[in-house]
Amino acid sequence: MKRITVKITLPSWFANLKGPPRDDVKIPKGNKDRCACASLSTAAYKTVCLSCISKNLDTIKSNHPPTKSPAADFTHRQPLSSDQTQALGIHNQAREAATQTSSVGRPGLVWDPHLADLARQWAQHLAAGKRGLQHSSREERRGQGENLYWMSAGASLSEASQAWVDESAAYHGQKIDVRTVPKYCHYTQIIWPSTTKVGIALAKNRSGATYVVARYSPEGNFLGQSAFTGN
Repeated sequence: MKRITVKITLPSWFANLKGPPRDDVKIPKGNKDRCACASLSTAAYKTVCLSCISKNLDTIKSNHPPTKSPAADFTHRQPLSSDQTQALGIHNQAREAATQTSSVGRPGLVWDPHLADLARQWAQHLAAGKRGLQHSSREERRGQGENLYWMSAGASLSEASQAWVDESAAYHGQKIDVRTVPKYCHYTQIIWPSTTKVGIALAKNRSGATYVVARYSPEGNFLGQSAFTGN
């Protein structure tokens, strides 16, 4: 049976295939044109052997998954509210001050929507319960740090952040100790050198009490280490 070579429009994912030519895809003998199954170039239209495409499409697709376009990778992020912006600023001002005091550099924290969503979920959990402030388990946090704050009336993210930073009066660079850490643990998590991301959220219970939760990644407050130096 005579084979023919024609032009066809390939699926959109095929136009984005990247990678070197493959030698595991058979090209019918006598086909003068290089088959797109083997060339894997990025043109939208290919000169292809229909028989080769039909037999090897699944193999090509599995070995060369679609390359995501920038549009596919883009996650829509809402602009930060004024309270979120102020809270993030309080965090980063504290980190900058700690850098000047310790001479150990630390990056400014970046707001992370995923961490903020996790913080919101835990704040809602606390607001719905009757146990007051209670940290999530380490299994639930999975390598994230956590700060908590409670007010019997309304409170904001920035108020909570400032309250945490005010603990700096009790911390002077000493190594984290289990006996004294409750006095400054919120502050030391904020300034921990290797922490890079934060998300903060709040929830209110029926009586109007406000629970504020912050999640940090990577976590800090390791016993026996200093928050000024991270070791």
